[in-house]
Amino acid sequence: MEQIDIKIIKENDLQTLNSLIPNPLIIINSQEILFANKEFELLTGYSFNEIKEIDLNQIMTSHYKKLFYLNIAKAINGTNINKNFEFRISTKEGNILWIECQWQKVSHNSTIYILATMINITDRKIAEHNLSSLLNLRDSMLEVTQSIVRTNSIEGIYRLILKNAIKSIKNARLGSIMIKQEDSLKVVSHIGFIEDNINDFEIPINQSFLYKATDGKLDNTSVISDITKIEGFEPIRTSDNDSEYIKSTLTAPIYVNGDFFGIVNIDSTEFNAFDENDIKVMEFIKNNVEIAISNHMLYEEKVYLSQFDSLTNLYNRSYFEKIFYNIKEKSLRYEEKFNLVVFDLNGLKFINDNFGHLAGDMVLEQFAKGCSGIIRKSDILARYGGDEFIGIFFNSNHNLLSKRLDGFLESLEKNPINIEGTNIKCSFSYGIATFGEDGILLNDLTKTADQRMYKFKMDYKMKFPIV
Repeated sequence: MEQIDIKIIKENDLQTLNSLIPNPLIIINSQEILFANKEFELLTGYSFNEIKEIDLNQIMTSHYKKLFYLNIAKAINGTNINKNFEFRISTKEGNILWIECQWQKVSHNSTIYILATMINITDRKIAEHNLSSLLNLRDSMLEVTQSIVRTNSIEGIYRLILKNAIKSIKNARLGSIMIKQEDSLKVVSHIGFIEDNINDFEIPINQSFLYKATDGKLDNTSVISDITKIEGFEPIRTSDNDSEYIKSTLTAPIYVNGDFFGIVNIDSTEFNAFDENDIKVMEFIKNNVEIAISNHMLYEEKVYLSQFDSLTNLYNRSYFEKIFYNIKEKSLRYEEKFNLVVFDLNGLKFINDNFGHLAGDMVLEQFAKGCSGIIRKSDILARYGGDEFIGIFFNSNHNLLSKRLDGFLESLEKNPINIEGTNIKCSFSYGIATFGEDGILLNDLTKTADQRMYKFKMDYKMKFPIV
C-alpha cells in the first residue's frame, strides 16, 4: 500500500487557505465538511453554512454522489491512490458544472480529512461532448447516405434522417419532414406524433414556423424557444402523452438544386430546449438531408432512364425485353396466352423532313397518350425503336383486339395535329402475333407480328398514299 504523507492543518492554516488559494476547495470526510473557501462559495452559489446544512451530496448529481463518498472513504483508509476524480454538481442557480477534484489527506484536531481542490472543467466537457456528438452524427448521416444505395424508398430515408437527428440533439423528442407542394408544405415523415393528428397534415408555407422565424426568407436554420407565442399556433399532440405538445423547435430549410424543397423540424416538449450548438448540428443534418434527397433523385432518374423512354414515358426496349421474359415463364407455367402487337407510325419520316423533328416528336407523343384508351392495367406498351412500338395484350382474342386497334386508329385519323397551320394526321400500322400459336420466343413473335404489320401498311397505303 502506498504511504501518503498526512499534512496537519491548524486553525490559522484555514484562514490562509481562504485568502491565498485561487481554486475552490473543501476539507471533508464521510461525516462532515470542515471547511470551504470563498472560491468554492462563488463556484456553487452556496455559503459555507448552507453547504454544511444541506451536505455536499445534496448538490451532486445522483450518479456521482456515491462514487465521491466511496473515493473519500478509500482515500482516508489509504486504499485509493487515484488523486483525481471527476463529478458533476448543481449550483444554487440550477446550473450543472463538471468538476475535476484533486485531493490530499490532511489531519485537523487528530481527525483525518480530505483536502479537495477543484477545477471547473465544464467547458472542456461540453467541447468533448459536442465533438463526440458530431462524430456520432457524422456516422449517422453516413448511414443515411449508404441507405440510398440499399433502398428505393425515400420515405425510409426520411425516417432514418429523423431518427438519427433526434438521437444526436440532446433535448430533441420529435421531428418531421415537410415537402413543398405548390404553396403548401405536407408532412411526409414524422417521429413522436399521434398518427391521426399528423398524417396528411398540410400547412401553407407562409404559416410555417420557418417562414415566420425568417420573415418569409426561408433562408437559414432557426430556433424558436417558445412556439406558443407564435400567432396561429395550434398544439399537435405527441405520442408519449396526449396532454403534451411541442413547445420549442429547430427548423431548417431544405434546398435541392437551388430550389426550396421543404423543411426539416426537430422539436421538444420543453421550452428553450435548443442552443447555438444545436443550430450547428442542425446545419450539418440539413446539409446531409439535401445531399440524401439530391442523390435519391439522381438514383430515381437513373432507374427511370433505365426503364422508360423519356419522350413518350412508355417502357423502353431493354426493359420491355426483361418484362417479356417473366411473362413468358409465367405463361408457360400456367398455359396462358397473350397477344403481342408491333406498331409502326405511318409517314413519320415525311413529317420529320418537312416539319422538323419537333413535329415528329408531337406525333409520337400523341400516339403514346392515345394508347391509354386501348391499354388495360394488365397490358404493357413500350417504344421499341424510332417510330416503332410494341405491346403485350392479355385477355383478348385476335379478332377483338383487331377491332379495338382499328377503333383507335380511326380516332387518331379524326384528330390531326395542327403544325404551322397544317393538319398532320397521326396514323399507324400494326401486326398481331399470338403467344403459343405463333411462337414462344420474343424474336419469333416479333418476326411474325412484323410481317403482318407490313402487310397492313401496304394495304393502308393503297387506301391512303403516304409520302
